[in-house]
Amino acid sequence: MPRPMMHSVLLLLIAGAFVVGCGSEDTTSDPQYQPAQQSSDESEEPAKLPPAESTPYVVPKLPKQGLTIVTAPPIDGPEEVAWRFFKLKGEQKYEEALELLGGYLYGSYKDEPEQIFLREVIHSEFVRAADVTSLAPREGETRDAFDYRVIYVEVNFKLRGKLTPEQTDMRNGLNHYAVHLIQKEQGSPWEIVLLGGSPWLEE
Repeated sequence: MPRPMMHSVLLLLIAGAFVVGCGSEDTTSDPQYQPAQQSSDESEEPAKLPPAESTPYVVPKLPKQGLTIVTAPPIDGPEEVAWRFFKLKGEQKYEEALELLGGYLYGSYKDEPEQIFLREVIHSEFVRAADVTSLAPREGETRDAFDYRVIYVEVNFKLRGKLTPEQTDMRNGLNHYAVHLIQKEQGSPWEIVLLGGSPWLEE
């Protein structure tokens, strides 16, 4: 069913945020100066105009209207698989978590020296989740699949602390992800093929 035209601009902004993440680039303007008239007797310092104000960039949030938001740990479907990945990492069952991954994502975690990124989480708590497939762009990792879903997940982490803030987006406390999952064939298990960035979901 085609989306209402009134939502097209918002969805375009949201889709861009899924691709490029939630960072913003601040722009500033140097203050402008207006020279003052000088008298023949003495010189006066130039009068200064107030600094130009820059408009802050506001990242759009995912609209919750029309979404089914789960606030208890899901027990089935792609939502359950998305949450189970973070749950297993929080239980430090890293090899079991790894088995939920597919495609290049599996290799990137498995073959990483010492699996530092996989093992950085030492505790996790579910906050909420929602199926946002209708809002997210379809990525290349999902194009040949029988079915796919994009699940927004918010989760609290406790981290091991081996990675610096410059090395990872994971933080102690609240984190959020767009988890892209596929079914290769009808009835096959859901696999996580991409852990993407996402705007925050509306409260």
